[in-house]
Amino acid sequence: MQDVAARADTVLLSLPDGDATLAVVDAVLAAPTRRLTTVVDLSTVGPVAATTAAAALERIGVTYVDGPVSGGAAGARAGTISLMFAGPDAVLDAHRPIFAAIAGNIFPVGGSPGQGQAMKLLNNFLSATAHGGDVGGAHVRAGPRPGAADDGRRPERVERPQLGDRRQVPSARDHWYPTTPGSGRR
Repeated sequence: MQDVAARADTVLLSLPDGDATLAVVDAVLAAPTRRLTTVVDLSTVGPVAATTAAAALERIGVTYVDGPVSGGAAGARAGTISLMFAGPDAVLDAHRPIFAAIAGNIFPVGGSPGQGQAMKLLNNFLSATAHGGDVGGAHVRAGPRPGAADDGRRPERVERPQLGDRRQVPSARDHWYPTTPGSGRR
């Protein structure tokens, strides 16, 4: 990263979490020479990591902006992701052609780092809310799958790594609806 900081004016980050972003910031801070003036963080790292990164980079004259993206891998390949930009208007204007190459929608959401992260979290919350009964991609309704008593089909078993075990979840094809644990219904 120190070599990149010495050669590039702007760096776009897309990292898995706030710790990774802050590790990059530490590497920039440690760079003996810097040409770098702007860090654009496209990651979803949360407002705290974004404001921490911005404060650290500000001390050395580097502007940090957060612009988390939404739209998934397919949107990234198609150049149709949405970018929620939080930072100075001048940085947005200077980098708009780059952003337009990767994002079909650019939403300026504020001038302060962390505001893009807050908007992304709100976007995620609203998306989850819109799905109502969706839990980890599994549509959940009370009661057995319609016609279950007649056809004897069982639900597919799908790995749910975020839960750390295997749970019965419905497939899009047969819409089996799990019952409440402990209800005695199968």
